[in-house]
Amino acid sequence: MVLPDNMILSASGWRGVFAATNNEEDNTEHISPAHRVISAAAAVVFAEYLKKTAKNPVILVGSDTRPTGKAIASVMIPVLLSSGCQVRYAAVTCAPEIMAWARSLGSPAGFIYVSASHNPIGYNGFKFGLTDGGVLAASETAKLTDSFRTFLAQDNCAAKLESLISAAGPDLPEKVRSGMAAAKAQAYKAYFDFCAAVAWGGSPDIAAAVKDGLGKKPLGIVCDFNGSSRTISIDSDFFTSFGIKFDSINNKPGEIVHRILPEGESLEPCRDLLERSHNRDASFLLGFVPIATETAGIW
Repeated sequence: MVLPDNMILSASGWRGVFAATNNEEDNTEHISPAHRVISAAAAVVFAEYLKKTAKNPVILVGSDTRPTGKAIASVMIPVLLSSGCQVRYAAVTCAPEIMAWARSLGSPAGFIYVSASHNPIGYNGFKFGLTDGGVLAASETAKLTDSFRTFLAQDNCAAKLESLISAAGPDLPEKVRSGMAAAKAQAYKAYFDFCAAVAWGGSPDIAAAVKDGLGKKPLGIVCDFNGSSRTISIDSDFFTSFGIKFDSINNKPGEIVHRILPEGESLEPCRDLLERSHNRDASFLLGFVPIATETAGIW
């Protein structure tokens, strides 16, 4: 199989236009047959990569809120299972959340994050990582990329992949589906705890001092979530847990109302919200706009 011209394989992730129409601005949920093969092949080569050091590795899977994410996961998960991996699927989760989750496991494991970061909505792709809490090093990604290209060059690769998908049963086997809520809760807690450790070193005294200080000099933060994966991440709970006021718009996952890239006109809704909130309450001083996966665009 020949990779589509718009498919980019880099150290920061693999990405391309996955929308079935090949339109980068299309918000369809459907992926093309070619990208079904690409998704399955990516799962195979990452499973084989991990199995070099662990017999039945745990692979964490999550995605941002792009419409094609569910279709991609429903291909990758059966392939991972048929390849001898244990799968924990958190569905919609943000990139640092799944990374913190992987870091917290402390056992032979890895993660696949389905996302195309700041690219238009018709794009999607994959980020691969281990339990060190980050994506694979460039040298390791290069090995994975070589394996991926080699696999796709086989004449019968599509038939092999369909066999692996069928062997696992339904698109999202019950043993994975039933564990989704627990997986999301684990990812959420790991990220919350990690951020708390970074913010105040896990010290209750520092946390108490921060709360006391914010009680004397309040601070408010606003966010235009733009329907991103952070709508169901820790943001609101984390800020309000130590006394920061928090307000947001476009806070339903998947309701992406403007360009994902947080710059220029895409920052205007956040600027407007911050202005309105500040006029109501002068303690509102900061605002931010996530891309599909992570926080960026801070006012």
